[in-house]
Amino acid sequence: MSSRKAIAIKPDFSHAHYNLGIILKDLGNLIEAELSSRKAIEINPNYTDAYYNLGIILKDLGNLKEAALSTQKSIEINPDFANAHHQLGNILLNEGKHIEGIKHLKKGDGFIEFNLINGLSIN
Repeated sequence: MSSRKAIAIKPDFSHAHYNLGIILKDLGNLIEAELSSRKAIEINPNYTDAYYNLGIILKDLGNLKEAALSTQKSIEINPDFANAHHQLGNILLNEGKHIEGIKHLKKGDGFIEFNLINGLSIN
């Protein structure tokens, strides 16, 4: 069953909205992906993965401040969410908050590469 069909049958099914957000993001439809992720969060305010996915979408849209807030919320709900720490670390580095960013990267997968020519490179 597709996510849209699931939503039509049960509009308050947060996981269907979340899945639709991922599909739309992967298709490059970031605005609709953002709306679907926000709807999943509206239905389930403790949906860690939806906050994380929304953070990725907002980062891709260039909204780093809101991306950081959404990703931070996913960490507040699940402090051990390594992918969220890594994502937040990257966002903070992009905002020029290097010390904070590195702290979160270490809590994530811990992978930090330093290139003497180009500076930090996060993979």
